[in-house]
Amino acid sequence: MGYLLAASVGLFALYFIVRWIGKTDIRTLASSLRWIGGGVALFLGVILSIGGRAGIGSMLAFGGVALLRQAWQQRHNSKPLGVGSDTVSTVRSRYIRMQLDHDTGEVWGEIVAGSMKGTDLDALDEDGTRHFIEEITGDADSVSLLETYLDANRAGWREYLGRGDGEAGQTGTSGASGLMDRAQALEILGLSEGATAQQIREAHRSLMKKVHPDAGGSTFLAARINEAKDFLLADRS
Repeated sequence: MGYLLAASVGLFALYFIVRWIGKTDIRTLASSLRWIGGGVALFLGVILSIGGRAGIGSMLAFGGVALLRQAWQQRHNSKPLGVGSDTVSTVRSRYIRMQLDHDTGEVWGEIVAGSMKGTDLDALDEDGTRHFIEEITGDADSVSLLETYLDANRAGWREYLGRGDGEAGQTGTSGASGLMDRAQALEILGLSEGATAQQIREAHRSLMKKVHPDAGGSTFLAARINEAKDFLLADRS
């Protein structure tokens, strides 16, 4: 009877684990497995060491600490693992800080306001994404940034969230806020103070190859990048 109960509980847990995996993108899944695996290994290592099996216990504990350290670094680094460029552009809205790697075109971001403040966009599952979309509906720039991130990282998201292209916040929106300052313009192009006109144009050209709408990129990001270039070049004259 005990074995039957344990098997039933195991199958029940397996069902929910499979459902969770099906809704979770690969990067979030890898991060979660590091936290879970590291915690389990550390716990077992301590138990085995206390029980007199210090050799294998120490190995497990050190392995667990290493996994937890990797998970912590991935969560707290502004740049995710695997991104290969030192030149990164940052675009901000009321709710989102999103970054774009100039070499790879990879985008990632963090929620900076609202009930989910501090959450990486990578960590949003389907339900979390729905909740966040509802929360930011009134802020067109944030909706456009989120859609840019989802288009780059979650293939088919419009279908499983039931949002067509016509509902996109960036559709028909220039994205130009008219409120840009020099610091924001430099941040968007991934430049530092003192950038030359040639560096401004080169950064703009490099970014537009990644985000131009004709290449399947983002109308909103393209508008912000154009605005940043125009602001900085005008500021030099």
